[in-house]
Amino acid sequence: MSSNSRRWTRVPAILTAVAGVVAIMTVLFLTGGRKGGVVNVDGYWEGQLPSKWEIGHLGHVQMSVEDTHQYELDTDEGADHWAKLAPKNGVIHLDNNSTATISMFHQLRCLNVLRVALVQASRTKAPPGPRVRHCLNYIRQMILCRSDLRLENVRDPVIHAVDLTSLHTCQDWRKVYSAVEQNHASHAQSAP
Repeated sequence: MSSNSRRWTRVPAILTAVAGVVAIMTVLFLTGGRKGGVVNVDGYWEGQLPSKWEIGHLGHVQMSVEDTHQYELDTDEGADHWAKLAPKNGVIHLDNNSTATISMFHQLRCLNVLRVALVQASRTKAPPGPRVRHCLNYIRQMILCRSDLRLENVRDPVIHAVDLTSLHTCQDWRKVYSAVEQNHASHAQSAP
C-alpha cells in the first residue's frame, strides 16, 4: 500500500474526530458549559440568571445632588440609613426559585462597605480586605459602564470643586424599591 493510500484511509478517522470535537464544542457553547443545560420558559438557561430584572419602564425623575447629613459616615443613624438603601440585603427572588441582586443594590451595598472601611481606617491601622478592594473596583467599573455625560460646573479646577446646584435626570429608583417590596411580598406568600 502506498503512502498516499494510507493517508487517504486516515481521512475518515480525522474527519470523524474533527466532527466530534466540533459537536462537543457546539454543545458546550449552547449550554454555556453547564451540565444538563435546559432552557426555561423565561428564556434563560437553567441555573443561569437573566441579564436584567424586568419590572417595566422606570420613567424619569429630577434629582439635585446635595450633601445630606442623613448619610453620615460614623453615626448609628447614618449606618441605619446606609443599610436601608438595600432592603433585605438587596436580594430579590426569581421565578426559577433562585435569588439574585440587582446592580443598583450591589453598588449601594459596596458604597456602604467603603463607608465602613473609612470609619474603621480612622480607628485602626488594619489594611482594607478583599471585600473593600472588590467594592472599590466594582464601583469604578459601574461608573465607567454608565458614563454619565452630564456637565458639571467646575468652580475651582485645582481642587476640582464642582457646583452641585444643577438638576440631574435619573431613572426613577422609587419604582425599583416598590418592585422589590412586591417581590418580597409575593415570595413570602408563596414560601412553604
